Amino acid sequence: AAGGLLASMFMGDGFQGMQLFDILIMGLIAFLVFRFIAARRRKQQADMAPAGHAPYQREAHQPVQQPTFGGGSAAPAPTINAPAWFNEASFLAAARSHFQTLQQHWDGNEMDKIAEFVTPQLLESLKRERASEAEGFKSTYIDDLDVQLDGVDDRADMTIATLTFRGVAKTSRFEQGEAFSESWHMQRAQGENQPWLLAGIRQNG
Repeated sequence: AAGGLLASMFMGDGFQGMQLFDILIMGLIAFLVFRFIAARRRKQQADMAPAGHAPYQREAHQPVQQPTFGGGSAAPAPTINAPAWFNEASFLAAARSHFQTLQQHWDGNEMDKIAEFVTPQLLESLKRERASEAEGFKSTYIDDLDVQLDGVDDRADMTIATLTFRGVAKTSRFEQGEAFSESWHMQRAQGENQPWLLAGIRQNG
């Protein structure tokens, strides 16, 4: 039985000859060991707490990248490795104009005009997507268009830039419309008088 086993452990040869003082000393040692272990455990938890909570704090303080219309952007600072000739203000102004122009060509199903602005690979993809849409001519109104530069990378064969456009798309000027956010991957071959071409579009969210 369990009782018999415990009785034999406490009353058997293992503890034979042990005096009360010895038992107290062992109890004190056990208590000190327990206190030492508990103190070390608390110190480890305290040391680990900042590291454990740091990712959560960083995430909480990072700006949420939600559409911001007609104002600044909540995105982090872009990584700019731009060539000497790159002018950010002119580039963003041209990108805003190209966005509106491409939207008009898309609505009018003018793929030959879109070809001037995009790479051949993207053009084929856009042609297939446009052909799958039922409407011929469409009308899209863009309000509160905001453009931000996400990064520039000057490489040996080309310069690459990433932009994000945010705004509200409407089918008429009187409706509420739908917010959008999309990123453009632009590229420009090295050399003088090379055009910027749109190589890819990513819908955000």
